[in-house]
Amino acid sequence: MTKISPHFTLEELSRSGTAVKLGINNLPPDGLLPNLRRLCTELEKVRALTTKPLILHSAYRCPALNAAVGGSPNSYHMKALAADFDPPPGMTHDALQKAIAAKGDIVFDLILEEQAKDGALWLHFQVPESGKPARRLVRDATLDKQGGTISRISAG
Repeated sequence: MTKISPHFTLEELSRSGTAVKLGINNLPPDGLLPNLRRLCTELEKVRALTTKPLILHSAYRCPALNAAVGGSPNSYHMKALAADFDPPPGMTHDALQKAIAAKGDIVFDLILEEQAKDGALWLHFQVPESGKPARRLVRDATLDKQGGTISRISAG
């Protein structure tokens, strides 16, 4: 296993059942590894808030995988700058979203509490592109389907 940070591996950050099913190689190119390291630096801070592992669903997505899951064409997942996860058991998505927003030392561009129409719920956490300021946007979003397009967005 290739460690990117103390608690996150390259394999975990690029794992995808959809990629396996469709035969898509979802390993990021070497040029995106600095982005993954920046993302993991901030995910380590989020993990420290909970004192328990995050339940990671998605991080890096190659363009083919992003298209297969119906992701945004501008998705930060394709830049290795975003991760979707659930909080550990005993903590709500809303509580973790608020805890992240309250910590001034966590560098993030956007944290979305996303909910699909089928009821699936997760946090989307993205860090800014290199050299760009952290906007620290906190929002809630409703998607038309899991992995689909956002149909409604509001302040978190």
